[in-house]
Amino acid sequence: MNTHTEQTVVENRLPLREHFRFIGVTLVVCFTIALFLSVLSGFPDNFTGHLVISLAIGTCIHVPTALAFHFSRGRWNLLTIYLLCVPTGLILGLVIGSTILGERFNVDLAEAFGSLMITVVATSFVISYSSILDMREALRQEEVNRLNNEKRLAETQLKLLQSQIEPHFLFNTLSNVISLVATDPSKAELMLRKLTQFLRASLRRSRSESGSLQDEIELAEDYLGILKIRMGERLQFCFDVDADTSSVEFPPLILQPLVENAIVHGLEPLEEGGSVNISITSSDFLDIKVVDTGVGLAPQSSGSGLGLSNVRQRLEMLFGDSMSFTLKPTEPHGLTVLIKIPKVQLT
Repeated sequence: MNTHTEQTVVENRLPLREHFRFIGVTLVVCFTIALFLSVLSGFPDNFTGHLVISLAIGTCIHVPTALAFHFSRGRWNLLTIYLLCVPTGLILGLVIGSTILGERFNVDLAEAFGSLMITVVATSFVISYSSILDMREALRQEEVNRLNNEKRLAETQLKLLQSQIEPHFLFNTLSNVISLVATDPSKAELMLRKLTQFLRASLRRSRSESGSLQDEIELAEDYLGILKIRMGERLQFCFDVDADTSSVEFPPLILQPLVENAIVHGLEPLEEGGSVNISITSSDFLDIKVVDTGVGLAPQSSGSGLGLSNVRQRLEMLFGDSMSFTLKPTEPHGLTVLIKIPKVQLT
């Protein structure tokens, strides 16, 4: 509770750099007003006197304004503070300036009204200038916060996706290893070796925000290799990848969820199984195609399952409008996933 209060107080106080900014603007405005009035009344003879009066008024407005903003702790807005401080600062500044110049202070209504109008115009300029800078800073900070929030959301979704993939896959694979130990020890050993290789690569990829497309392909190959041992002839797969893609940057856990979706929701429900073909072509963009001959999408489905939905959302966050994600049926049955993203070389 105390921490929140202290944070609020700090945020409502004017930062030190803002004070220096206002001092600079005040000096420029005071000099401009003095120059303007001295030109009207016989420049340069009266410039010094007008400058002293102008600086006195500017100081008497700026100091109470800064103090009021600092100690009001956000209870008063800037316009209210100026409405209180400008008339007071004008009168006090005229008195102090006249005293410094050794002149007796006489109230000239016409001159006082003119000074008030000039001060109001100058103050309006300062308020407008300050508001523009504040809005610009607020927009910049809002953009920074938005980008940080999107990054945190993407990282959270990546961890969620990782936690959904590994336990399901790991439990099924270990269950198969246990059953193979008694019937086919060599196959059980092969599956454990491939599983260890897959988990090591998967852990390495999950800890990085980006890597190479070659890493992602190898991860998908390891995944399919493990499933091939379990499914046997029910699973056929192949990769058709352009040779110049090994040094292309690629986000983690994009390709594997697509392959897993093809297996779990496409091939496994079919007694005869089927095939998964992954093709990747490279130009200015990466074109990725995952084609399965499974059951395909249900007539009422839009392809918004959790795995595909996560992939689509992550691609949108990473690439925005420069990416495309398309689902279409494979003839005579199955699903084709098409992805197009910008091609970025690893540095």
